[in-house]
Amino acid sequence: MSIAQASKVAQLLDMTQGASEWLSDRDLLTTLRIALRTNSIEHADVSAKLYDRYRERRQDPDANVVLADLGPVAIELVKALASLERDREAMILCLDLSQSHEQPLLLWKALLTSYRDVGDLVGFVKVRDYMSMHSLSPDVHILNLELELLNRNKLFDDASELYTAMPSQYEVAPNWQSRLIMLETCMNLQKQSDAPQSALTKGKEVLARLRKLDLAEHADEVYPKILSWIVFNQASIDAIHEEIHEMKNRHEIELNVAHVNAMLYAANMSENWLIVERLWASFSSLGIYPTNDTFSLRIAASVMGSDTNGAKEIFEASKNAGYADMLDPLALQTLLAAEMMSKVSDDALCLYIIQLLEKIEPFPITATSLAFLIPKMMERKHYVKLEEILEKSRPRSDWDSEDVIETILDQLPKATDSKSVWNAFVLLRNLFWNDPIYTTEARFRLLRRLIELDEPKIVGQMFSQFLKSSIKPDDRMYISVLQGARDTRDYDLVRRIHQFMKMDMTISEHTPVLNTLMNAYAHVHSSLTFDVWEQIHRSGRGPTNASVSIVMDACTSGRVPNKGILIWRSLQRTGFPFNDNNYASYVEMLNKLASTEDAIAVLQREFERGGGRDIGARALSTLYNTSKVKSRVAAWAEEHCPDLWASLPRQ
Repeated sequence: MSIAQASKVAQLLDMTQGASEWLSDRDLLTTLRIALRTNSIEHADVSAKLYDRYRERRQDPDANVVLADLGPVAIELVKALASLERDREAMILCLDLSQSHEQPLLLWKALLTSYRDVGDLVGFVKVRDYMSMHSLSPDVHILNLELELLNRNKLFDDASELYTAMPSQYEVAPNWQSRLIMLETCMNLQKQSDAPQSALTKGKEVLARLRKLDLAEHADEVYPKILSWIVFNQASIDAIHEEIHEMKNRHEIELNVAHVNAMLYAANMSENWLIVERLWASFSSLGIYPTNDTFSLRIAASVMGSDTNGAKEIFEASKNAGYADMLDPLALQTLLAAEMMSKVSDDALCLYIIQLLEKIEPFPITATSLAFLIPKMMERKHYVKLEEILEKSRPRSDWDSEDVIETILDQLPKATDSKSVWNAFVLLRNLFWNDPIYTTEARFRLLRRLIELDEPKIVGQMFSQFLKSSIKPDDRMYISVLQGARDTRDYDLVRRIHQFMKMDMTISEHTPVLNTLMNAYAHVHSSLTFDVWEQIHRSGRGPTNASVSIVMDACTSGRVPNKGILIWRSLQRTGFPFNDNNYASYVEMLNKLASTEDAIAVLQREFERGGGRDIGARALSTLYNTSKVKSRVAAWAEEHCPDLWASLPRQ
């Protein structure tokens, strides 16, 4: 089988699971090798399928397939399985192959390196435990991988313990790479641990051991780290130049920009911001030309040292040198934050930096940057660009939709016009329209802000948009909008919401919402209140005490006492449990539209029938305050409910 044919078979296998059955043993092995030589996610999947068939044939005694026949591509198969999260199979394969491989630990290193590269400490430890279980001791290279991974996960104390245990526990002497990793561990421990002096002492010991080695062939890796240590521990510029001079005399190593960048990085790491530009000035005079890393480190240090103007000048210099497109994204975001937060911000510069960031894949905007970008871009009305940024941020593992929604909504109190609120609504609609994370609570906050701004027409438009979403408005949203329409006396909005309610089966018989609708109509078009009352009265749930008070108030404002009396008596016949508020609303209507005697008669019947237990201070004070013959009310109250009367603060 030719390579072209094998590639074709690999493509075919990607489309069908069973296509490998007709391949000969030799062709299956050839195809597997071809797939493994192709570095792509798709071929990793193909390789795994081929490997599954390969394992089946191993169990067939007549099959002429031997794992050792994989040769050098065995390592690629291990990596392919790890990339597909088939950890256990990768470990078993390593164990099988290590029995026939000339250098068995190479397979384990390949597997562990794949975990190191993606920062997967859990997977790494799982493999190390599996190796221990099968009495496979790690060599110095594997332990160095573990040191690197512990540092990457900021487990610096664990890294220090592992380095110390290498000779005693693993019988492995640290090599020069181990010591370089440990030097960085010590710098981080000085910065973060409770015992920086101990880390300093340990770092000095590591440095002394490095200096004793003949490291000329590894100078490009070793000397930047040594210089970093010296700068991190805040040596003077003169002392730094002395070290550089000695390096040149002893090892004939010329200072280069990689050494300089390492020192600038160490100065940033130690938060010695002010020395960065001084260091650069002292080296640039020696004919050292900056790279993108040089500019990035200088920009970050200037911003952190509160010299935003200096950072902008360095950024301009990077543009002139052709490095703007290659600057470190974190340095760009640091400058962007400083510029956006300044009192006089350069919008053109901010948008240019954002354009640079948008060219980087994957999109590097951090959650920290989003926290300042969202409010600042909303403040500057850059909604379209903000939407693009948020959309590009979605695939990130640290993307937190809840935080983004909350940050957008937190800007609503600052909005002084309905357009700003509407723009926030459009932003959220385009990003999260049917996403359950964009909750009714979040939507309610948008409506509430529009109501506060007295924008009933925009409220209606937004509410109708919400109805088109798969996440429908809840009862609280209906109630809030109706209350806003009531307060602004907006009949059209009340009518529109009423129409929406008729189409919303989840809310059409919800009594609290209907009560609010009835109350809204009572303020804008009292005659329509009674249509809603009839709907409530006919519904399975029936009216509540709030419903009764609202309809009585509507009878008062509509000047239709007979309707109120009929409703009251109808409820009375069914044994409706009137409360103090209901009596207050009823006697107010009778006082204003009929007579005080009629109102007194209602309360007196209740006292005679049940002792007036449902009549309280509100009903009695309303009877008194709305009556034109207060002396008559006072005389009646002193006779029938003297204690309640005495408790009223009417006089």
